Amino acid sequence: MSPNKTILFPIFLIATVVQAQEIGVADIGSVVDSYKANQARFVTKYRGKSFAGAVAFTGARENMFIRGNFTGSFEVQGLKISCSVDKKPDIDRLVELNPGDPVALKGVIDDVTMGTLQLKPCDFKKN
Repeated sequence: MSPNKTILFPIFLIATVVQAQEIGVADIGSVVDSYKANQARFVTKYRGKSFAGAVAFTGARENMFIRGNFTGSFEVQGLKISCSVDKKPDIDRLVELNPGDPVALKGVIDDVTMGTLQLKPCDFKKN
């Protein structure tokens, strides 16, 4: 009978760091074009990515199906962006905006509807 031998095998764990790609103002046209050309590509490449940029406020409308929820509309370089606003502090900030006001907008890319980039959720602050 031989004595027990312990054999150790080193295990190397390789950690891969993936930086989240933030989409900016210069990328919006490509995002919308991607949606128009191939929705599967848009979903795979852009949905869920963060967007941040300086935009202009263009207006706000109440959701036709849910009272008290609003859509904030923004524009930059002729491209449109919108996001749902349903929390009281956000609605209060939306009330204070006028068309043309510069806004710092952040959000998560969700969809494109009729050429308008949809962010859910989003955060905005008047510059």
